[in-house]
Amino acid sequence: MSQTCAIPTCMYKSSASCSCRNEKICVDHIKEHHNRSWSSTLSNFIVVTEKRKAILFIERIYGIEETDWLSCTCSDTNLYLTTHETGANIFQFKLLPIIRPVKQWQPPYSCKPHESIDAIKYNNRTLALIIREPFGSVLDIELRSSSTLNRLWSLPLDIRTSGLWTRISCCSLQYDEWLLVHSVTSRFFHISQNDTLKVMHEYHPKLNNAVLFSSNMLVVHSGTKVNFHTL
Repeated sequence: MSQTCAIPTCMYKSSASCSCRNEKICVDHIKEHHNRSWSSTLSNFIVVTEKRKAILFIERIYGIEETDWLSCTCSDTNLYLTTHETGANIFQFKLLPIIRPVKQWQPPYSCKPHESIDAIKYNNRTLALIIREPFGSVLDIELRSSSTLNRLWSLPLDIRTSGLWTRISCCSLQYDEWLLVHSVTSRFFHISQNDTLKVMHEYHPKLNNAVLFSSNMLVVHSGTKVNFHTL
């Protein structure tokens, strides 16, 4: 039986649990965790909470240490987590039969010692990394091998953050292309499979996030609304 959400001002009923405070919270507050990844192998979401714990949508993942995690992504067999720090690390975990660590990449292989990794996304045996230079410099997207982390290509983007943290996310599109979402400026960056910026588009109303829902359907979250666009 569902319980009342632990957020005092919330009037909804809880249908999932979160390890932020080991309390029941409703799905609307689970949505506030922006760093999450769907695992088809586990048939569940893996979420990095604001306290930087890695959890399943309905239970804590006990095979992963309480580290200052920032972002996550899944393949069919592995989970990848990045740390929230300058000189970020990338960790690889096997999903089955139990979640267990397999590999760790440290600077200068994950990124340069003075850089940080804002986001990570898996697609077709590759990992897209959003890498931030210090002091609000230009962000880069790099495509790496998911098995060796070898760099396949790198593309600097016209995104400056003025030294402040800003949420940027990416999702894979058809034909191994990529879409980056910069929520502060409400812009899309459409990148080809061969490291070329195809188009930069300012979206109205102001967007929060976007994800490819099917082979030709882009779902955009803007404030309280969800918009569907055919590609």
